[in-house]
Amino acid sequence: MDSIKAVWHGLPELQAEFTRIDRSVNRASMYAVRQAGRKVKQVAKRNAPVYRGKRADIPKGRLKNSIHSDKKLRGGAGTYSVRVGPRGYPASAYAPKQEARTPYMRPAFEQVAPQLRGIAELAWTRASRGRR
Repeated sequence: MDSIKAVWHGLPELQAEFTRIDRSVNRASMYAVRQAGRKVKQVAKRNAPVYRGKRADIPKGRLKNSIHSDKKLRGGAGTYSVRVGPRGYPASAYAPKQEARTPYMRPAFEQVAPQLRGIAELAWTRASRGRR
């Protein structure tokens, strides 16, 4: 007898489990990127300068209130990104000038960057727990 015979049982179940793992990994990546965007937004709003001049025609806090992160992530298939910054015409027009005078977005990112590992670990731990 010169042959070996192998019988595999449970291949459809294994394939379904790999599909579930792939989906949960993508969800964990999306969660981590979205949470990092929220953290940067929160710190940027805290650091954003507020107009304290005498002009009544300039609303106070417009720049601070205009800082948002994207609701919809960009990318897909394992690569995701989110934009965080001032939205809307008046604020987005003068935001680069304010950033040059008093940086608020770059320091927000630099403050949140050390937390990114923890955010990703939490997301991946949740995703790898197994079925809920």
